[in-house]
Amino acid sequence: MDESRDLFQGTMGIHQVNEQSRLLREVVRRVTPQVEGLITREKIHNLSKIYLTGCGDSHYVGLAARLAFDMLARIPTEPAESLEFSRYLADFMPANSLVIAVSNSGEVSRTIETLKAAHHFGADTIAITGKPASRLAQAAAGTIVQTVPELGESWNPYSIGALGLGNYTASLATLYLIAIRLGVMQGHVSPAEAEAALGHLIEAAQIIEQTVAANNEAVLEFAREVWHQDTFFILGGGPSYAVALFAAAKLFEQPHANGVPQELEEWAHEQYFLTRPGTTHIFVIAPPGRSRDRALEQIRGAQDMGGSVIAICDQDDEEMQALADRAFPIYGALPEAFTPLTYIVPGQLFATHLHQLRGRPALFPPYDLERLREVNFRQIFRSRLWDRYE
Repeated sequence: MDESRDLFQGTMGIHQVNEQSRLLREVVRRVTPQVEGLITREKIHNLSKIYLTGCGDSHYVGLAARLAFDMLARIPTEPAESLEFSRYLADFMPANSLVIAVSNSGEVSRTIETLKAAHHFGADTIAITGKPASRLAQAAAGTIVQTVPELGESWNPYSIGALGLGNYTASLATLYLIAIRLGVMQGHVSPAEAEAALGHLIEAAQIIEQTVAANNEAVLEFAREVWHQDTFFILGGGPSYAVALFAAAKLFEQPHANGVPQELEEWAHEQYFLTRPGTTHIFVIAPPGRSRDRALEQIRGAQDMGGSVIAICDQDDEEMQALADRAFPIYGALPEAFTPLTYIVPGQLFATHLHQLRGRPALFPPYDLERLREVNFRQIFRSRLWDRYE
């Protein structure tokens, strides 16, 4: 995981999943003027390529937002994990590239390194962070601050007990706002279309609330049935692959269960061979969109080999709900590019309930939660930058 301070103690409450709706509304309100002030015609003049970089959840938001950048900004956009960018891609950036680095703490070594690499090779840079005085912000040509400090007690984006939910939601909403702004500035998005896109972000807040209310008890019941299982496969195509990665991360962090994220197509080529009756539980994230038909085929294939399939789909998708062994529907429709804001909810609920039911596996002396935390923070926040960029 990218940031957080309490990952190693406590558990998240369902209210914190719900709080994302309030956070989302506040982020849109606060970040929109920052984006409008930073994304100017001068900044995007001759812009040739955009890189979205980060680690953990902050990398997943780049994967989730790519379709929106392609559809709205229409500038070639590549999500890249931070080390991959700084060590393997930066040397080969085209001229007039823009690197957007995401880190809520602003202190993740590899992500700071991406901005130093980008600067070294002449690219423009933007930091998306919750800490304006962080090293990431200092390394960037421009900074967007997406935190909402007054949600502190009920919503602390630096609390591991909150599973990084606020981090993901705030950073993803910020990337969407940048994509919309770029589309307007490039002339690809009309004022009316921009207003509609902003409306989708606000609408997502209500969908989150409705989806939590409608699914909470059903997800809890499922968690009670499978609390003893250790492995769960999670499939998604396009932007839903980012949702699969995020859901798996919450299983790692909370109950320390083995979430296995996989691209929707690749499951048939790889994890399919691990499918066994009674032991294989497969979440298929399938909003209406470009890969829904393939999701239906994969569900059939999993069931033909005895797998148990849980569909995360639209509330009106009767075909998918009837086909799957069970479904956790999303109560409200958005264009596919924006669905990563709402389709994360069932995975969050599942990780939360599983953690509350089974806790975490014990660590044996001399290893304990404090040691786990200490080593984790050393690896993420105190790693040396590559000598090339020191």
